[in-house]
Amino acid sequence: MYGLTPLDRLWCQNRFDELRYEGMFTPPSIEGTLHFPGFVGGGNWGGASFDPNSNLLIIKSLTMATVHHLIPNSGGEITLLPNPSAQAVPGAGSQDGLGDPMPGTPYRTANENFLSPLGVPCTPPPWGTLTAVDMDSGAVQWQIPFGKVRRYGITFPDFLEWGTSIIGGPITTAGGLVFMAASMDKQMRALDVRTGEELWQAELPYAGMAVPMSYMADGKQYVVIAAGGNRRTFTEEGDTIVAFALPDES
Repeated sequence: MYGLTPLDRLWCQNRFDELRYEGMFTPPSIEGTLHFPGFVGGGNWGGASFDPNSNLLIIKSLTMATVHHLIPNSGGEITLLPNPSAQAVPGAGSQDGLGDPMPGTPYRTANENFLSPLGVPCTPPPWGTLTAVDMDSGAVQWQIPFGKVRRYGITFPDFLEWGTSIIGGPITTAGGLVFMAASMDKQMRALDVRTGEELWQAELPYAGMAVPMSYMADGKQYVVIAAGGNRRTFTEEGDTIVAFALPDES
């Protein structure tokens, strides 16, 4: 368990002790099951990119837990975590908004992030990483915490190495770059595919919670991202497409 203060950590530990958790594949339950990786993690949302020149697979990962409840369709009620920072995922088509119906079963579902009362994940950082895997050996060539946490109007510094909630993923280019946004701090970044070193960044109007794409037009290369934020990462939501052009050769 993790916490910014001893009391914060104690709250997380006490809540963990109340939940059902028997490892990665613990089934959901009425009383509440801890899922780790969580509802949108580790690497399934945003996926990976592959660089054939270096034979590296570049994959993002979100290392956070969620609490998953089953809600009987008989009309029973459930009390979610007494935590103002934890938010239930909005339910599509459910009458009470707590969770999604599951046709053919007597239950609906609801889930929320496993956060402390301070709104910090109860699982230890880094919460978001980017990893390069050698596809010949399976060895990790490099791994970095990705992005900076931004909450309550504050962007926390790089030296904490927390990483950030990631919704989105990377692309790689033939020039040996990894382009990725997907972080809470609204930055679009370019990294060296062989080392993970950050080479460039630019601020977006909203967090780019999507996978970028690259294309050619009139002999010029562009990288474009849908920058719209995402409520699951507590980022402002918008509706913007941003394109970056590589500079002309001199």
